[in-house]
Amino acid sequence: AEALQETLDRSYAMFAVPLTRLRAAGKLLKTVKAEILARHMAHDVSGSLQHCLMERGSEEKLRREIETGMALLVAGVAKDGDRPRLLRLASAASGE
Repeated sequence: AEALQETLDRSYAMFAVPLTRLRAAGKLLKTVKAEILARHMAHDVSGSLQHCLMERGSEEKLRREIETGMALLVAGVAKDGDRPRLLRLASAASGE
């Protein structure tokens, strides 16, 4: 359990650092802590990978799934000016 927690902590930190920078630059709303958003991003990547492996999906499908998830998560806490662009990116990545 300790090794798994250490792995998860590293995964969360990978996202928390750039999210903290985006918040400091005023690009993200301060309604959600960067650490919480980072955890959701890490879970999104993990879930997308598991889903793609179960379906024997392509690397391209995995990339699209991750891009869609990331864009949707960030759009939820992005400033109003960036939100439409992120939603368009999510839509394009998902093939909708």
